[in-house]
Amino acid sequence: MLQQTKDRYRWLLRSMKLALWTGLITVLGSQTGFADKALKLDYVGYYGGLEAVRVDVSITLAEGRYAVTSATRSTGFLDYLSSFHSAVHGRGAWPPGSDQRFSLKSAYSGKQRRIELQRLPQGNFEVAITPPIPADERDPVPPSLQQDSRDPIATFMQLAMQPTATALCSGMMPIFNGKIRSDVQFRHLGSEDLQASSYSRFQGRAEKCQMTYAVRAGGYKKSWFGKDQAAPVIEVWFARRDDLAMWLPVRVRTETALATIFLHLTSPTFDAKS
Repeated sequence: MLQQTKDRYRWLLRSMKLALWTGLITVLGSQTGFADKALKLDYVGYYGGLEAVRVDVSITLAEGRYAVTSATRSTGFLDYLSSFHSAVHGRGAWPPGSDQRFSLKSAYSGKQRRIELQRLPQGNFEVAITPPIPADERDPVPPSLQQDSRDPIATFMQLAMQPTATALCSGMMPIFNGKIRSDVQFRHLGSEDLQASSYSRFQGRAEKCQMTYAVRAGGYKKSWFGKDQAAPVIEVWFARRDDLAMWLPVRVRTETALATIFLHLTSPTFDAKS
């Protein structure tokens, strides 16, 4: 019973990580006025009102290049049931081009894995996964499906350049993270006035976007619960910082069969680089 409970929360953690990536990199909105800035963001994720995960993000953009670092760790009851931590690094040319590198180092319940991607001249990726993924868990993504995709950070960097909320929250994005090739679809749901709370410091007008995704290749061959789980629908609220010409994700929500998952922005800072 305990292992089944842990497996359920593992799926919930995947949903929380996907929800975070939906809005994480779109904070750059446009490169105007940001070239000499470093952006730091803190997020806290809640499952059914209980704290479950914390994420620290650092983004820099200067001299035609971007660099992003994200550290995620389980907290509270989730840390007890399914301890998890990961570090993500991405860098490349700005605006996003062919020079892309992406790495993910994670540990789940004591099991570690590292994924490294580098874009090749022919358009697909050189992929290194340590330890390798067992053949009975996933099939590798063929090069033909990698051609039109970007790594998660480069994809959202490209999305972030959109000038309006409608453009930001529309269209489809093909993403390849080294294991899975997914198509992610955005839809603009309008504007909302958000109130500050004990979970979030943000108060003001935000644009609400909906995200759905479909796995094209590399998905699990086996289901965790004996049957396939439907992909969650994720909602993201973006607030505009006109002084920095950028969009900031301030809230993320997804519904699961067990509870509602929220991610809240808690302490953004904008520091001039020395």
